Amino acid sequence: MKSQLSFIALFVLLCCSIVQSVVYLEMTPYADDNCTKENGISGVGYAFIANQCFGVGDTAPGAKNFFVTIGGNNENATITTYKNYDPTCQDAIPDAYITYENGGCYRAPTYANQYYYVVNNFVRVTIVENPQAIPLYGRRFTTFGDSQCSSNPQWYYFYTNGTTFTNGQETSTFYCTENNSFLDVCNKGDPSSCQTYIQNQECYRDVWNLHEHNYFLSSC
Repeated sequence: MKSQLSFIALFVLLCCSIVQSVVYLEMTPYADDNCTKENGISGVGYAFIANQCFGVGDTAPGAKNFFVTIGGNNENATITTYKNYDPTCQDAIPDAYITYENGGCYRAPTYANQYYYVVNNFVRVTIVENPQAIPLYGRRFTTFGDSQCSSNPQWYYFYTNGTTFTNGQETSTFYCTENNSFLDVCNKGDPSSCQTYIQNQECYRDVWNLHEHNYFLSSC
């Protein structure tokens, strides 16, 4: 009887472990096209949950739904794109997919703030099961499927601490101080012109797109 109970307990534990397991496609930013440690981590990065339909895009005109599929023995990951009005990912847009090789170095895609900032860094792609706690960044914009923003993130993009974007004579720099994300907007060569904006924002509902189940959190 005791052995049967032990077997049942082990079976339940294994089942729970399987249910709780989560896989992410992660893109870590680098400044160089070889994604080397020597050049340091710089720029825009991403993380996408696998095997779940979720919305991507800051504003309605550019919003889409993504579904990430892991191939082989974690050898690659494919992001398939669906239209905004297809929040359950039932009908893929023809030929709207891209495959990333695990460990590959790519020019960073423009999944985030594509209307505002020019992305010019590179990313190292990794497939991670049950990732550790998310580190602090200059800014992180995270999408969740629950109103408390307490479930596994569906996806997020981030700017590493000190990342600066340039638009003409204007520079925008993101950084984190005491768990608060800030943005400094300045005119080139004129430090007195700088204005600082806090980027932290508590969990709020997506009102721009058709993803009624999506909630956003802006933080470090």
